Amino acid sequence: IAKEEETKFQRLTNNVPGLIYQFTKKADGTYCVPVASSGIREIFGCSPEDVVDNLTPIARVIHPDDMDKVLADIEYSAKHLTHLFCEFRVRIPGKQIKWIAGGSTPERMTDGSVSWNGYLTDITNRKQAEKVLQANEAFFRTLTSVSPVGIFRTDPSGACTFVNDRWCQIAVIGPQVGAVGIRED
Repeated sequence: IAKEEETKFQRLTNNVPGLIYQFTKKADGTYCVPVASSGIREIFGCSPEDVVDNLTPIARVIHPDDMDKVLADIEYSAKHLTHLFCEFRVRIPGKQIKWIAGGSTPERMTDGSVSWNGYLTDITNRKQAEKVLQANEAFFRTLTSVSPVGIFRTDPSGACTFVNDRWCQIAVIGPQVGAVGIRED
């Protein structure tokens, strides 16, 4: 029956992007991943068999700058049995750094261990898009702050949602030529 369940699990998870797993903090304080979908290869560069009893293959590829936060989040979740959500980077030798995010729900087991059932997924593209968006936002802010033209934006009801400093100057000294408005629809 165990082999049938394993086969069923593999069929269910092989087409799911990312990693579906059970992560365990044993009663002795060590960590392992007794159940992992094949997505572990893409996320961490190891096989499910590599981490059944030992977290080392995963720990060695988590970005060193993120490891303390990941462990602190795990420990907090274990202590308080709260949902665990993490974002962190993975650095597999010979590959680009990837951003990973995931969530899981903890459960205290009768032997004193804590197990989380959850997922991890690659969010690198989202992080790259956020970086571009932040750069564009900074460019927009800089452009509007140095503009000699008053700039404002309104929502569909006509309420102002943005004005630059020049627009404020114009509003104080009276209507003048040199204001540009954008209405959001």
